[in-house]
Amino acid sequence: MSLASPIRTRIEKLLTGETGSGRTMATGRFRRRSPDLDLVAEAASQIATDNAERAFEVDVGMPAEMDPVNPLDNFALYELAVTIRVAYGFTNAGGDMAEGNTSQTGAGTLDAIRDRAGTDVHDILSVLTWYANLDGLDPVLYDLHPTPGEKPAVVASPSLAVLSIPYRARIRATLPGAYAP
Repeated sequence: MSLASPIRTRIEKLLTGETGSGRTMATGRFRRRSPDLDLVAEAASQIATDNAERAFEVDVGMPAEMDPVNPLDNFALYELAVTIRVAYGFTNAGGDMAEGNTSQTGAGTLDAIRDRAGTDVHDILSVLTWYANLDGLDPVLYDLHPTPGEKPAVVASPSLAVLSIPYRARIRATLPGAYAP
């Protein structure tokens, strides 16, 4: 059993609008990044705007023990770093209008991208921290919140601007009855 996979999958489905209860994201607003789009190492490439606009990836880090594990409790509490990255086509053109027949959802200027990114940060926070959207996972995801002391940031390269949003996930994982080889 993977501790990270169910969390990543739930966040991806919440962002694409495939699931949610009460507070949901509109279907089609965000989409999973294509395999050829690397949102971390994109600075050296010139990626087409159509391939980038509001494509996202979810990076779930390694679990860190919150308290020493007591084997008699039959569970362990962990905290995992979660980073959500959202791409925007950075063309430095367009003024107040979306550019031509592209998939951009607004102008390609850095100011316009930051405006969209700020709205996205708010909407993502509303959906991901809604308690009903975290229900039913194994391991139990009992808290997902922005990382204290870290702020979302937009970094622009020649063809892409990437929003990074840092979160912390707290989970309760059942200890295995027997360890596999």
